[in-house]
Amino acid sequence: MAEELFISHGPFLTNADVGKITVSFISSVPCAAFVEYRKEGEKEWKKVFQTSGGQVAGGEKKHIFHLKGLVPGAKYFYRAGVFPLFREEETIVKESSFAVFSEERKEYTFLVLADLQFPQEKRDFLMEKYGRLCGAEKCDFIVSLGDMIWGIEDFERDALSGMIDSFQLLGADHIPLVLVRGNHELRGNASWLWNGFFGSPEGNSFTSFRQGAASFLALDSWTDQKGGGENPVFRYNCDEAFLAEEKAFVDRAVKSPAFLSAPFRIVLAHGASHGHIDQFRFLNPNMRFLTDEYFRGKVPAVPIHLWICGHIHHYIRTVPLKRECASIRFPPQPAVTPEEYSFPTITADGPDVAKEIVPPSGIHSSAFLVKVTQEAIEVKAVAEEREGNEVIDHFLIRKDHSVEELLPIEHYLWGKDAP
Repeated sequence: MAEELFISHGPFLTNADVGKITVSFISSVPCAAFVEYRKEGEKEWKKVFQTSGGQVAGGEKKHIFHLKGLVPGAKYFYRAGVFPLFREEETIVKESSFAVFSEERKEYTFLVLADLQFPQEKRDFLMEKYGRLCGAEKCDFIVSLGDMIWGIEDFERDALSGMIDSFQLLGADHIPLVLVRGNHELRGNASWLWNGFFGSPEGNSFTSFRQGAASFLALDSWTDQKGGGENPVFRYNCDEAFLAEEKAFVDRAVKSPAFLSAPFRIVLAHGASHGHIDQFRFLNPNMRFLTDEYFRGKVPAVPIHLWICGHIHHYIRTVPLKRECASIRFPPQPAVTPEEYSFPTITADGPDVAKEIVPPSGIHSSAFLVKVTQEAIEVKAVAEEREGNEVIDHFLIRKDHSVEELLPIEHYLWGKDAP
């Protein structure tokens, strides 16, 4: 080929579930591609080509392989290859491995990151440090809750070099990513490409999956302002159609045996249905539209144990069924307080914004290390700026939904009497 051919981004793993996973990578120039994989202990490789209409596709830079029929709990080795179609040239291969998700997994951890929309050098520094503080190399998966970048004007520069390459520092070739969109990933002339690179096998930006004792619902909380207005950032967003499609997915997912049979149920989203300030009165109502029917109430139709999110750049853990929260500083007054919600919502911190909107918390980012066992969900919230004292909150959630604090933390009341 006239131009040099190599894998420029990846491979990286997404869409991990029981018996399934997606292997993705990007080539430097359009070409053909394949993935070979085999289960540990077996000698023969299974080879799948990227195809279109029954033929090997030879003109793509984006190479995505949805693997299924894998043995739950097994380790697999894989090789990613790119080559010029119809030319006798050697393929270029990258090798790695992955472990398939299984309902039988007894104990595991995962790392959650959000709101790291800093310059690239700072984001890489934070991701490396949170990876080290939380032992990312031992995690079963890594969650991005969105707003990892400011927007997507150039997909390769912003989403691939600016985000995926950063996750490679944490082992995204062998540790699956759960990539949840934030409102910033929905901004920019190239933001519409997100689902084509990072979507589910069905092409959606929302999904559900199971690992061990927990089932997960990963939701797209959409934008923070309505579409169709004069603001060019949001003008061409089809709010109603998108949210109706996601609501239909949520209705199916929360009633499915895979979700209901798990001892623990966890929601992953950029925003929340409650416990958050809502500057434009749009994102929170969207989340309530998607989930209140199932999760709201002292005795909800579908009880969940935990909602993990970001968005408002202030660490908060709501106290179920009370207008109360735990935090390291007094948090902003939310649009909806937690009295009608039987589960805690935890919110990652982020860069300071206008203090009249969100009072500064004293930190500029945080992350979660979550451990799931057969008996409890254990959560540590860490902040990299508190050298030697990085853990800012530590608690357990048991099967009966009770919460046990393992580290003293200040509690605050919300309401008209709040400052």
